[in-house]
Amino acid sequence: MGKIEPSTEREQISACINILAGLRFTKDVINQLFREEIMQESVTYQHILQKGVQQGLQQGLQQGLQQAQQSLRNSILEALEIRFGNVPPELIQQLEVLTIAQLQGLIRQSWTCETIDQFIAQLTA
Repeated sequence: MGKIEPSTEREQISACINILAGLRFTKDVINQLFREEIMQESVTYQHILQKGVQQGLQQGLQQGLQQAQQSLRNSILEALEIRFGNVPPELIQQLEVLTIAQLQGLIRQSWTCETIDQFIAQLTA
């Protein structure tokens, strides 16, 4: 690799070799052979890093949405339990498949409906 003149080309080849070496050798061995700075400047490394960042953001967003849905479901169920006692299992199952927007619309209904049957009717409306 010492004869390859352009530094970006050398860095690209080094990054490719490093990636392939990862299939056979431990991280410690690879780190002894390659300088980390060269890897970080590599377009290949940057692409892999960017892809990982995007996946992390996507996973974080997805987890946040799931937590928001669960929190809304819990709020609705708590309101219904406080007002009417036990909530039918069928109703719980129906709430499990609703979107955040649908659940948000049902929060007020859970506190203002006169009976649990009236609330259930709102789900099918």
